Amino acid sequence: HSLVEEMGKEIVRDQSDEPGEREFVIDSKDVCEVLEDNTGTRKVRGISLDLYKTDELQIHKEAFKGMRNLRFVNLYTRKWDHNKEVKWHLREDFNYFPLKLRHLWFDGYPMRRMPSSFCPENLVKLQ
Repeated sequence: HSLVEEMGKEIVRDQSDEPGEREFVIDSKDVCEVLEDNTGTRKVRGISLDLYKTDELQIHKEAFKGMRNLRFVNLYTRKWDHNKEVKWHLREDFNYFPLKLRHLWFDGYPMRRMPSSFCPENLVKLQ
């Protein structure tokens, strides 16, 4: 299983040197870079990050705006460690998820509610 997973990651990395230009952003360092620096493009269709692999996550207020073809966002914790906390940096004026988004898994979402502009017409799963 892990060999197939590594092979898939290598295929994705070969798409571009720039993580925001890849179809899937799955390496923890790359995900943090794309979300913090707002470098995702319309080529990105999926983002997946096991929060267990990071201590801090900063999300630019417009991090998802350039990713108009984004279909899934997985910010999840596979291994639960009650002593581990992820330090979130998500501004109050964060207000955008792409319209084509179908799957949103956002463990520990740090805000009390979704952005008022959140219009999940295509959303199939919210977790």
